[in-house]
Amino acid sequence: MTAERTALYALRWAAADVGTALPEGDLTEAARLAEPELDVLRSIGRLAAVTAARLRLCGPLLGDSRPPGVAAAVVAAAVGAFREGERARMLLRAVRPPTRALDLLAVHGLVAPALARLPQLGDQLRDTSPLTGVLDRPGPRTEAGCDTLFDRLRADGVARPMLVLRFAAPPDTSAQARWRGSCLAAVRHEDPEFVLEVYESAMLHHRREHEVRARVAWRHVLGDGPSEPALPTALWWRALAEFEAAEPGRVRDRTSLEGRRFGTNLYRRLQAWEDA
Repeated sequence: MTAERTALYALRWAAADVGTALPEGDLTEAARLAEPELDVLRSIGRLAAVTAARLRLCGPLLGDSRPPGVAAAVVAAAVGAFREGERARMLLRAVRPPTRALDLLAVHGLVAPALARLPQLGDQLRDTSPLTGVLDRPGPRTEAGCDTLFDRLRADGVARPMLVLRFAAPPDTSAQARWRGSCLAAVRHEDPEFVLEVYESAMLHHRREHEVRARVAWRHVLGDGPSEPALPTALWWRALAEFEAAEPGRVRDRTSLEGRRFGTNLYRRLQAWEDA
């Protein structure tokens, strides 16, 4: 099997059914990934379209309809040849983070399901996918790029509703909670409506899950154990707690935010401890 075939099967897997086993291959003739065969290019385009549908995007992302490049093919080859270890890592390190919308979508459509199956390649995979970095958390080399993409997505009428819903959902990991909390806090002054929309959506669609997580965090805060496990949950609520302090009327007028204090008080409690 060649690297092109490996990439093709991985791209088809990501577009069709990521519930099945990840197809495996090798990196023979990897140089041909620079100009892959037509089937590979078609599969990249299809994966970008499928990913846009999964994200419920209702138009061209970022207003960018340029055709995709080959970044997704290179990532797909490395994913399918993960058993080659260092060769797969080297291939991922050679990928420049994409900027075209269809490349962002195709690479995210591959990286997002691959992360759960290939934790040993987690950092390298995240570094190839800025969109995954925004929606999950950045890789070690791409936080600045993810900050920039986050701002672009907020300003994009197609992406903004998707971004609100993603940031409103209960975080899957502590690292994701910290990332989303830092993003919300960073844009509180610049884009207050986005921040409030996120928390409103959280209370409307995920209130029960957020309450459960906050309750667990409060047990750490009020118990004899360390407070560190409570920090990621508290930081997710930071921007809304700061809104309460700076503009209480603006928050009070949002009836959907009633009952929010289980989260905002958690942040204030931990902040008081840090300041003491």
